[in-house]
Amino acid sequence: MMRLDTERLTLVTLTVQQMRWQRDDFPRLERAMGLVEGGQRLDDELRPVVSRAIAQMQRRPHHAHWHCQWVAILKGEGRIIGSLAFKGPPGETREVEIGYGLDPCYHNRGLATEAVGAMVRWALCQDGVEAVTAETANTNVASMRVLQKAGFIITSATARYLYWKADE
Repeated sequence: MMRLDTERLTLVTLTVQQMRWQRDDFPRLERAMGLVEGGQRLDDELRPVVSRAIAQMQRRPHHAHWHCQWVAILKGEGRIIGSLAFKGPPGETREVEIGYGLDPCYHNRGLATEAVGAMVRWALCQDGVEAVTAETANTNVASMRVLQKAGFIITSATARYLYWKADE
């Protein structure tokens, strides 16, 4: 298990078993981690993402930290408020892509920026990583602000998406 601490958050990698609980029995995950049960459950659209990540972790355990979910725990409350993940290990471009989401009741507090910033700093210190990328819908203003504040710049765009990069 890896752990990153920021001023207000603890970011922790989940094991395969913990990710199964995240997907199938969120209260059990919270109990197993000794955290406050917040009545959360994983969004339906994230279930297949977590299932694919579990499969990748089992297939490529030496790259588990590039496939696992990292939960964001609010220190003052001892509860999971969201999760982040890289979408695989660095490839030939020496980039990793990040995805993230926080419970809406924790939006507009700078917590997503704090979490993404910590993950970017960590990733850029890993062997083989020169940049972190992200993708947002061009209508997702809140996510755009998170990425801007975390030091990302827009590298390209389509009719629906903006593509971002942080490399310092």
